[in-house]
Amino acid sequence: MSWRIAIDSGGTFTDLVAIGPDAMRYRLKVPSNRGDPSAAIHAALEALADLSKTPLNHLLDPSTQFRHGTTVATNALLERPSGNAILITNEGMEDLLALRRQCRPDLYALHPELRQPLIPEHNRLGLRGRLDARGEEVEALENLEAWFGRHEAQLRGASALAIAFLHSTVNPTHERQVATFLAARLDAIPITRSAQLCATPSEYERFATAAANAYLAPIIGQYLSDLIGRVGKADLAMMASDGSIISIERCKTEPVQTVLSGPAGGLRGGWAAAKTDPAQSGLLTIDMGGTSTDVAVLRAAPVSRVGAQLDDLPLQIPALPIETVGAGGGSIAWVDGGGVLR
Repeated sequence: MSWRIAIDSGGTFTDLVAIGPDAMRYRLKVPSNRGDPSAAIHAALEALADLSKTPLNHLLDPSTQFRHGTTVATNALLERPSGNAILITNEGMEDLLALRRQCRPDLYALHPELRQPLIPEHNRLGLRGRLDARGEEVEALENLEAWFGRHEAQLRGASALAIAFLHSTVNPTHERQVATFLAARLDAIPITRSAQLCATPSEYERFATAAANAYLAPIIGQYLSDLIGRVGKADLAMMASDGSIISIERCKTEPVQTVLSGPAGGLRGGWAAAKTDPAQSGLLTIDMGGTSTDVAVLRAAPVSRVGAQLDDLPLQIPALPIETVGAGGGSIAWVDGGGVLR
């Protein structure tokens, strides 16, 4: 039997659980490093090496199974550090991310304050071309060379690109053409195609998911690069929001799949612990971190569904039934003018 190591990286603490070749179990907690989350993982692994009297290079050889859950994507979407992702869409649809749906989060607010979209107005570029609801071409794509020439400087300065066109889930041809064209000229920039990422025909939800994936791509890409440098040759894979395990390669191209990565592991673990007691008929899990709090109610084994809501973002990804709010142990509480705790 080889080492089996699982690490959950939160905003405040990084937790490690491991089973050694001798079936010994280890549990460790170290402070997280917000500037470099992988540094806390390395610290946890060094602590495990000391505790188990095992050289670190033996812990991290190719036979070690290393599974990782993280809130790096969750915290990035909640805190929204500056980014430079670009959305490419049909001309006339550039404001869809800002228009959202008709439902208002604060029904009685005369001047509601909404968070700005992940991709700001100046980074949403329109391109002529249109498909109808059957996927048939109503208007051909405009000359891509000419369009690229008008926006080249902006595109080359982007951190990532999201391509989202109307009705692309019926016919992804236009999205594919634009992605292929841009990939040949911007080979170092991550590109997200909305129809490839999520098959929902609902434009706003699909556009928002593609935008979130592009926004996260450079953040998660850098994190994974740092992490791989820390864990050496170990067999590394990530926990996805639906409780499954995905490869590092998929995590790089679809980082939005890890938005509920850490909480999904907590829910799976909670259910595994609860089902050992036959008297239990249901389960309520509460996972409070430093940045967010995740809650789930189960009557049976957790089953994923397509669709997750994180703060104001509707994400069309497979996810376990977890509700997340942007308030945790490190949040600042205040009372509004009506006496309501916020």
